[in-house]
Amino acid sequence: MSVDPDCPFFIHSLLDRNMKEEEVEEAEEAEEEEEKEEEEEEEEEEEEEEEDDDDEEEEEERERNRERKRDYMDKRKEEEAIFGMAKVSGCGDDSDGGDGGGGGGSGGGGKGISSKESTEKEMVSFADPVI
Repeated sequence: MSVDPDCPFFIHSLLDRNMKEEEVEEAEEAEEEEEKEEEEEEEEEEEEEEEDDDDEEEEEERERNRERKRDYMDKRKEEEAIFGMAKVSGCGDDSDGGDGGGGGGSGGGGKGISSKESTEKEMVSFADPVI
């Protein structure tokens, strides 16, 4: 600010004070803007962290589901293998309601027998001692 020699000193001091007040106000406004920006950045970071946490939780849930599915499939394969062996030996039921043995199975060869007959026959065969 240039000093006008014709202006009295007090006017210059008032102008200086006004200029300083404006600078202070501008500095305060700039500081408030910076604080707002920092708060917004912090909020964005918190939101990103929450999203990351949610993503991690979702990924963990998917992994748990995959493990459950694998366990289920392994158990099912095991049961199918056991059930399949039971069918071969003539101890299981076919979906058509009969147990048609293969060769020397308890159902006999060729002719299928009903589930009820199969169960009765198996009960008898298990009750009779094998000599």
